[in-house]
Amino acid sequence: MLTKQHVAISFKAMMDKGYSMDRIRQELPYILLPDGIRAYVGPRAASHFESLPDHSDTAWMKFPNESELKSMSKENCSIQWHVPDGFPKAAIGEETQFEIFAQHNWAHKHFHALAMHIVQDMTLDETLREKMIDPSRRFGDEFSLQSEPGRIIDGKELRAQVTLFEELGFLKLVGAVWNSTGVLLDRDWFNANVETALYLAYPADLAANTYRFMGISDEINHRIKARNFALTPEEIESVYIAGGKLEEILDEMYAKAYILSCIV
Repeated sequence: MLTKQHVAISFKAMMDKGYSMDRIRQELPYILLPDGIRAYVGPRAASHFESLPDHSDTAWMKFPNESELKSMSKENCSIQWHVPDGFPKAAIGEETQFEIFAQHNWAHKHFHALAMHIVQDMTLDETLREKMIDPSRRFGDEFSLQSEPGRIIDGKELRAQVTLFEELGFLKLVGAVWNSTGVLLDRDWFNANVETALYLAYPADLAANTYRFMGISDEINHRIKARNFALTPEEIESVYIAGGKLEEILDEMYAKAYILSCIV
């Protein structure tokens, strides 16, 4: 899930739980940390607790506390993490094990923020596998569509489709947040709240690297400012892995991600 999607879902969940803006800004860097820390550690499997296909072992990471994180550098990174030897590579990740995440991080001050990220990505992974593609031939870089089983795409094409799915989904998410909270998550809001929070909690290079993946295009930013959140028929059709059910799939996925984010 794109980091800006994590921000939007988590912001709504925290607002609905009655968090103050100060508290939200304190939690945002940890909501984004499983993605951000990859600039220092690398493998997604470790920060997302992915298991081997046969479930014989699971990658894991113990996330740093506040003082460790702020004083860390890529050259001086003392994070404890593990990825099993021979971990397979594919265009999509392997199954996340929430219990392993909790086992290593239950005592973390920002456990709930970290957990929001994990359950949100689990929801996207589940949606992708159950609603859009068949991942059984992923190690051969072949993915058939749930809506068209005879249509095969490769990993590069799948990644492009997932990115489009998420970018359009972000616009829908921002609309949902606006309708429910009255807060407009445009580029100015991200700069004032997310970027600032990252630089307060992270080393400067890690903050910059994390935030650079959260760009909002001029076109999308203009639509957000105009409160124009509706997806066009052409946009819906462009995400062909959704089989014409883009908005239905997005609503189902975001609803589940939101509910889990409120619970963890």
